[in-house]
Amino acid sequence: MRKCDTYWGSHGCNLQVGHEGNHKCYGCYEAWEKDGQVWIIDPESKGDKGRPYGGPDAFGFYGDDVK
Repeated sequence: MRKCDTYWGSHGCNLQVGHEGNHKCYGCYEAWEKDGQVWIIDPESKGDKGRPYGGPDAFGFYGDDVK
C-alpha cells in the first residue's frame, strides 16, 4: 500500500492511505485538524495536549488524501 498523501507545512503523514485516527509525521508529530487549522503533539513533550502548528497563521492539511 502507499503512504497517506496528507501534509501540513513540510511535514507529511507516514501512515498508510485510508488510516483511521490522527495523521502521524515521520517520527516527530501527531496531527489533526481543529478550529480550521492543524494541531500537533510533539512526542518528545510530556503531557502535551496539542498546540496549533505554525501559530495563529497556521494552515490546513493539503495533499491528495485530505478528507
